[in-house]
Amino acid sequence: MKWPADRRQWRHRGLGGYLIHDAKQALSRLLLGYDAHVAVVPTGWPTAWFRAPTLIEITSEGFLIRNVKPWTAIRRSIGVWLRGHKVALRLALRDPGARPCPPAPTGAGRTVAGAGASACSRS
Repeated sequence: MKWPADRRQWRHRGLGGYLIHDAKQALSRLLLGYDAHVAVVPTGWPTAWFRAPTLIEITSEGFLIRNVKPWTAIRRSIGVWLRGHKVALRLALRDPGARPCPPAPTGAGRTVAGAGASACSRS
């Protein structure tokens, strides 16, 4: 493991500038093999991806022990991605149809200017 050169980053390292670098390292661990048999890692960080076949993930509520099967996870995530794109495509291609407006309120109430404009009145 290589520590960051700047010691101030040890506890306050953000995800932003390192995401591509960490993803490349995760891909190399996926293709070349694990670094260890068991790893203690933070939850959700790309630095933890494919670190070991058994991960002890640290959460704010405690910890979680996971047995990782990366190729199964990749296959499932591709399936979820394909199903999501299928649903998005169906939503994009369908006719929006007419959305009837609800009846205007009646009675002795105060009205707010512009309150009648809603998404249903757009054409």
